[in-house]
Amino acid sequence: MKWYIDRFEELKNTKPIYSVCGDDCAVCPRYLAKTEEELHETAEFWYRAGWRDHVVSNDEIRCTGCGCRPACSFNLLSCTRDHHVTWCKECSSFECEKVKDTFDRSAAKMEQCRNACESEEEFQMFVRAFYEKEKNMRSVPMRIGVILASSQAEKSSYLYNLVRQEVPDAKVTGFGCYPDAFLIDGQKAIPSDSRKFSYIEISILVGILLGSGAVDLVVTGCSSGQGMMLACNNMPGVLCGYIPTPVDAYLFAQINNGNCVSVPLGEDYSWNGKKNLEKTIRKLFSEPFGQGYPKSEAERKLADTALLKEIRKKSQVSLVELLESLDQELIRNILAKKDVIDYVMKNGKDTVLLAWLKEKGGTNCDQRSE
Repeated sequence: MKWYIDRFEELKNTKPIYSVCGDDCAVCPRYLAKTEEELHETAEFWYRAGWRDHVVSNDEIRCTGCGCRPACSFNLLSCTRDHHVTWCKECSSFECEKVKDTFDRSAAKMEQCRNACESEEEFQMFVRAFYEKEKNMRSVPMRIGVILASSQAEKSSYLYNLVRQEVPDAKVTGFGCYPDAFLIDGQKAIPSDSRKFSYIEISILVGILLGSGAVDLVVTGCSSGQGMMLACNNMPGVLCGYIPTPVDAYLFAQINNGNCVSVPLGEDYSWNGKKNLEKTIRKLFSEPFGQGYPKSEAERKLADTALLKEIRKKSQVSLVELLESLDQELIRNILAKKDVIDYVMKNGKDTVLLAWLKEKGGTNCDQRSE
């Protein structure tokens, strides 16, 4: 495909954008094709490579991201939703038979793809796009959201930068609230929020961030840490831990393997208070989540955690059902947090929730997450 080959030099330097199945969308022709001619050439290539049994229409070959798809050919989208994870590697069953089948089915088409390419250089770009699934699945960075209510706004930038410092390989996004513009790493200014958000409203936004699959983990808090923890645990699919100390943080990550943590921020934040919080965040991320503790009982601990999550799932309504039942003034206030809603619409994967948000005034769902 000439239009694709012409972009090689540009694409070589692009940052990867990983899909659920481990493809690198940043160099995928389906994702990159925009014009009708480019889409048609892509459809023809998909036929020659054996990925389609005929040349499909431009509308069918056009890719708008995993978040806008009801399913995928490897059945991994629905599986990750069922297991309340964003990426397969977060699941206690990784690598399961579905994942192994994904690797095998992908590899089986590689030689035909090579034959369809016009050059070895073009084939190597396709290797990056589709044939490094296993490496990509294992290396995909954690996506962390940091968000506080307006009452703790003055600590937002501090908590955000602390998480960034302790998890440098993760993709960390700060959602405020912020009292004034502040600098991220001394460079990028973030404007202040124009309205106040209570910890109840923030907890619902936490539910939307996690329920959409836009982030893997949320770090939040309030004066005591307890109120935000309780509020977040009301959200479907959210398992929030209260972590006032490094020991609590470590045990929650290893035993409970949740997707949200709440820290106390109204205590004495003198030198000692900040040191405790720094040690707490450091200990939270000191090892990969969900390994079990103590190690001698790890298998039993992980089984209990999986059972807890399954019971919570069966005891809760869906997130959209919950949102539909809430007061409409509360919903309007939540949707006013545009940085969160826009991020979810761009990076989320739950098509039902994205459709609901779009109906309520969200942006178009036409981009993948980075």
